[in-house]
Amino acid sequence: MTAYKVYDAARRLTTVVGPTNVLVDTNRTVAREYEVSVWGYETAEAAWGAVVASVTNYGREHTNAMYGNAGWVKGTREAYGEWGGYLWWLENEVAFETSATNIRVSPYGVTNYIARVLVGTIGDYEPMTNVVDRGPRDVEGLTNYAGAGVAEDALTPADYRAFYVVLRVESIEASCPKADNSPQTFEGHKTDFGNPCAATSPGQALIIFYNAVLDGSFQVEDFDVTLKANVLPTSITADQLSESWAKVEGPASGSLNRTDTFEVKYQNPKVGGLYKFEFDLGLSGCAKSGANVDLPLAGADMTSWLDTETKAVGTWATAHKTATEDANDSPIPGVTLVKVYLTWCSISGSFFDYEFDPVDAQQHAPCRRFQPTIGPNGQYGYVTVNGVVVHGSKINNMMWALFGRYWGWSETSLRLGAHLNQLGRDLRLDGATSQNAIGFGDDIHDNPSANITAILTPANLRTLQDPNALIEEKLWPSPDAADTGNSTFTRPTLPTTP
Repeated sequence: MTAYKVYDAARRLTTVVGPTNVLVDTNRTVAREYEVSVWGYETAEAAWGAVVASVTNYGREHTNAMYGNAGWVKGTREAYGEWGGYLWWLENEVAFETSATNIRVSPYGVTNYIARVLVGTIGDYEPMTNVVDRGPRDVEGLTNYAGAGVAEDALTPADYRAFYVVLRVESIEASCPKADNSPQTFEGHKTDFGNPCAATSPGQALIIFYNAVLDGSFQVEDFDVTLKANVLPTSITADQLSESWAKVEGPASGSLNRTDTFEVKYQNPKVGGLYKFEFDLGLSGCAKSGANVDLPLAGADMTSWLDTETKAVGTWATAHKTATEDANDSPIPGVTLVKVYLTWCSISGSFFDYEFDPVDAQQHAPCRRFQPTIGPNGQYGYVTVNGVVVHGSKINNMMWALFGRYWGWSETSLRLGAHLNQLGRDLRLDGATSQNAIGFGDDIHDNPSANITAILTPANLRTLQDPNALIEEKLWPSPDAADTGNSTFTRPTLPTTP
């Protein structure tokens, strides 16, 4: 073997298995032995010339035999003023087949395609190849004149142990210029890379955020994800295999441009979620290779729940105000009014916190990896409403304003109250997104029979996004509705006294 072949094989040790034996055809295998001696020449050069001229005329064949001491001994010698020459040469002619099939099944039942067969010191060949090797055949080295009175010997044993270079997928590479972490390299012959949306220790995926693929009209632009199978050895081409790609999990959006080559493109997905792909070499029993592409989802769409809840808030708010007035009733003039007001301030500052955690029936949304902790006391995640992602705190602000309107507060007083509350917290005015939410709460109050989507249009909902502080614009809206069995929608528990 050449030095390059040795280096190349060593570099790819994970794809070399063996050793094994080639299939020797003993009926066609023979060892040939040559021996020539000449004397009586005036010069050493003449004696050696006679040896070379006679070498093919002398020999013995050993059928069905192969010897390990193949090689030669040669030289010239002077005796009594005359020169003689000598050559002994043993060669093997071996007929063999490199492999019985082009498939190797490991002791563990793993099937691999044999790409090349490295046969010891002989050479490298295609699988299932019939070879006749004759050696040593260094005729030039064998017949070269070594010099007067010089003897040389060479031993060149042949090694017929074979190593199979098996085909394997070294890795799958997923890339996209729109992705946040492109490229991603996935280990070959593996399809489980963990859950890319797990809150802790998330699995591997190529991540593409929503805002990276939106145009000025908030439409998802066309984009491609390139999937490439890195197959070893690199000399193998797709034409030699029956490889195929498939999307095995994910939304019904986008498509592969083709499935029958090492590199393909998944084109124009428009819906968020986790897309899982698999690459199959087309060999029976050979493990597939996978890759994940995640378009991370916000919480499931809670529009339906929100429509029902906003229509029920009036009854709840009216009953709660009545209970508050009863709990603070006093015969002293003005005391009841003050205590009711203080109760409202307490509710607004510390108690009015819904808990939203919308999850779809398939539990695909939300992608927990990009959700903050969700719980009571104003700990919110990102939710989908009418196809737009907003932070749950903005929906809570809207519900507080709606509740307040039914308590009897005007929109102006609610806006002012939000400013005063924020000033008391961190010496700044209430933000624009919160003030917009208060306005929507007032609109819902004034249109009690309207469907929530008539007020919370996509354009209106985008005014609740605060990309400077939150990441709503990065997460994909969930295409699926929240499922009551998986979701959490909890009203705040409100006191009736200060």
